[in-house]
Amino acid sequence: GYKKYDIAKLVMALYQKNYDFIIRDSDYRDQIQLLDEYFASKFNHKLITFIILKTIISYKNSDKYNEIVLNIVSMYTMISHDQKPDLQDFFSQIDNEKYEEVIDKIENDKNIRFALAIVYDRLLSQDK
Repeated sequence: GYKKYDIAKLVMALYQKNYDFIIRDSDYRDQIQLLDEYFASKFNHKLITFIILKTIISYKNSDKYNEIVLNIVSMYTMISHDQKPDLQDFFSQIDNEKYEEVIDKIENDKNIRFALAIVYDRLLSQDK
C-alpha cells in the first residue's frame, strides 16, 4: 500500500535505521533489520546503497541510463540548490566501475542520497 514517494521515504528511513516505516509486521521488519546490519558489518556499507546502485547500473549503455543520469542531476540540483552541480566525477566513477568510491559518495552526501532515492522511486513506479 505504498503511495507516491513512499519508496523514497523508505530508502531514507533505511539510511537512518528507522525500520518502523517498513511494515507493521514486526517479524518482517526484524528480518530487514538483521539483513541490513549483517550487510553493514560484512561490507561496511548500507544494503540499500548496493541495491540502488545495482539498479542504476543495470540500465548502463541504454537510453534509459542517460535519462536516469539527467534525473539524478536534476533532483540533486533541486535538493542542493546548486545551479551547476558537479556530478561528472560521480558518474565517471560509475562508468569506470569504481563502485567503492561511488558508494562512499552516496553514503556521505545526503543530497545525492535523497536524489537517488527519488529517482529509484520513479524507476520502481515505472516498472509497475
